[in-house]
Amino acid sequence: MERVLVTGGLGLIGSHLVEQLVRFDYEVTIVDNMSSFDSPNRHAHEEALQWRISTLCKDTPVVSLDVRHVHELAQLFYTVKPDTIIHLAGTPQIRFANQHPKDAVSSIVDGTFNLLELARTEPKPPRIVFISSSTVYGNFIHNSAREHHPTNPIDVYAAAKLAGEALVRGFGNRFSIPFTIVRPSAVYGPSDVNGRVVQTFLERAMSGLELELRGEDSRLDFTYVADAATGIRLAAASDQAVGETFNITYGQGRTLGELASIIRTLIPSTTIRKAQRDSTLPIRGTLDISKAQRVLSYKPLFSLEDGIAKYYHSKSAHRI
Repeated sequence: MERVLVTGGLGLIGSHLVEQLVRFDYEVTIVDNMSSFDSPNRHAHEEALQWRISTLCKDTPVVSLDVRHVHELAQLFYTVKPDTIIHLAGTPQIRFANQHPKDAVSSIVDGTFNLLELARTEPKPPRIVFISSSTVYGNFIHNSAREHHPTNPIDVYAAAKLAGEALVRGFGNRFSIPFTIVRPSAVYGPSDVNGRVVQTFLERAMSGLELELRGEDSRLDFTYVADAATGIRLAAASDQAVGETFNITYGQGRTLGELASIIRTLIPSTTIRKAQRDSTLPIRGTLDISKAQRVLSYKPLFSLEDGIAKYYHSKSAHRI
């Protein structure tokens, strides 16, 4: 049975990924420092953690550890002896990264360095699957961004993720560490508590509050969390994915206006106020997923309509 270490395994993507890995008979260990990274709602963050632990990650070992603490990480590394490390640990929030750049860069870059430094000392280094972000592209210069689209970060979070990618490639190529890089986009779904746009819109609509539509025509490639987890799992399992980078998204850019309309279909009382676009955010759109489809046989299942409906029913039933 292959041993997989998932850093950030109690996060939104990580917890759904762990559930899939266990279902596919991997031996999984979770590493997570359980930080809220200045979550807009600390109580909701604690509730989400408990739900993930009891529901998605039930019976999976959880080690409370910050991957920046190299000595404790080394002890765990040599105990678990992972075949694969799927590295999601680090702040998931663009807002936090811009407000606390030192902490954000440290959480993403230092932890990545520590894992690579430990991996390179092994006679047979474990495979590293680094979960980056589609924000590394910056402002899209094409309607659909492939993996070779120029990278041009316009915020601290994207810059830190791109630095992490560079470390992974550099260590991987120099020290023969097998690696894969994954770039997700606008992930949403049950237990999200980090104030992403889908969570914010849905919770406000369910509470009878107005949605502020900051840039009706702004596009994002919204990705339901189960699809993101599937893509990462496939990337981690494929020999053909070694040394490669993949967009893992739904593969269709949708506007914020469309998102609001879908929510209003589910909650007819939803009110919407249009506002000016946030100019600090990158201009984005569709991520081309043809490479993941071809190499990994990746097939996302949840359109935005289906994913929002599933998320809405989960929040209605579990408040999460």
